[in-house]
Amino acid sequence: MKKIFYFSVMIFTSFFLLFSMFLDVAHAAPVYPNKARLVSGVGNYGKSTQYYWISSSGATTTWINNANTAVSKWTNSNGTGAYTPISFRKTSNQKSSVSDAYYKNYGNNGWFGLAEYFNGNTMIAASGKVPTKNYFWTKVKMNTYKFFSNKSLYHNGVINGKVIGEVSEQIFSHEFGHVLGLAHFSDTNANAGKVLMRNSFPRATGPTKDELNTITSLYK
Repeated sequence: MKKIFYFSVMIFTSFFLLFSMFLDVAHAAPVYPNKARLVSGVGNYGKSTQYYWISSSGATTTWINNANTAVSKWTNSNGTGAYTPISFRKTSNQKSSVSDAYYKNYGNNGWFGLAEYFNGNTMIAASGKVPTKNYFWTKVKMNTYKFFSNKSLYHNGVINGKVIGEVSEQIFSHEFGHVLGLAHFSDTNANAGKVLMRNSFPRATGPTKDELNTITSLYK
């Protein structure tokens, strides 16, 4: 009887563990091929810090503040309760940065923001492409043409029910997710407005718990 009971417990435990593993996989955010990521990591729970830099040329104070708020949601877990090693601060010393951001009118190219990936001066993944190997630093391009010129999208300063300032924060947060190593979710009705790393709108306004936990797993 004890053996039967023990055997039943073992089957139940194994099933529970497999089911838990399935849930973890099912809820994980997508990452790049070969788990490509920042060579120097994302910080270490505040014990070490990484830095990002924003060019003041072309960027308004509002947009810079939006970007700082976007990064703080990754660093402070966006109120999700996730516990991550992510530790980033803005710097005025570009040489110490692992992510440089530029606000510029890149024209009507169909995109709001893009990330590029580098090893030294060599670009290993251009705009719109995904890296397949680890990278040392990134460049984030924020397209100000989209912030002002595309009236069909903004409808007097509003896109998807949000004012431009809020959208610029969301876009920077999305691109920063790419900087950290997250790829795009597919555009499905199920995740519309629920995840930050969705390829199109609507998206979440900041990183979700699953997206944050994926970063923690990626940099173990």
